[in-house]
Amino acid sequence: EQEIDTALGQAGRDRGVVTVLSQIIVDPNDPAFQNPTKFIGPVYSKEEAMNLGKPVKQDGEYYRQVVPSPSPIRLIDQHLAAVKLLTKNNCIVICAGGGGIPVVLDNGKLKGIEAVIDKDRAACMIGKTLDADGLMILTDVSGVAINFGTPDEKWIKSASPERMLELLRNVDGKANFPAGSMGPKVESAIDFVQGNNCVEKTGKWSMIGSLKEATEMMKGAAGTCIT
Repeated sequence: EQEIDTALGQAGRDRGVVTVLSQIIVDPNDPAFQNPTKFIGPVYSKEEAMNLGKPVKQDGEYYRQVVPSPSPIRLIDQHLAAVKLLTKNNCIVICAGGGGIPVVLDNGKLKGIEAVIDKDRAACMIGKTLDADGLMILTDVSGVAINFGTPDEKWIKSASPERMLELLRNVDGKANFPAGSMGPKVESAIDFVQGNNCVEKTGKWSMIGSLKEATEMMKGAAGTCIT
């Protein structure tokens, strides 16, 4: 909220800016619960990790606890109603921070569950729910590239969702977009543009690029555009 206030000044104050704590329903039977992948918490030596009593995976030279990363299904009804009311009245809403708070329905009651929802997938879900025109995924790199960090690195300025789906497939057993970084961003951008119809054009767009170049992205002068 402070950054938005700094950027927009009085115009933002007149519109109103609010943060909505977002509980997001996930499926307790999501396959992600059988394969925790999201790193959380501090690093441990191998000996410390083996005695932690929780799922761990190697992260570089050390080990860290991992938790499931299930797909978001929907905002809980009361939070969705609030977000819709606020956006309808031109208020700037910050929601699903950190991917939102994962919950499951247990006999009709909400119950928290240990997991971390991917932020990009949460943003995609909310954008589709609100029928947003576009989705901007802002990160610390200039856009999407194949062969990133190699002499054969090539940046993608624009592409169709179908082409990006092709690029998602592994090449020689190596993913073009790693699951722990660019992969979920590309998948979410594709999902948003295609919506619930993978055949007909939806008229939606998504962009992936640097937070510092957000204004240039909106002008079509930076980032990767998928449409």
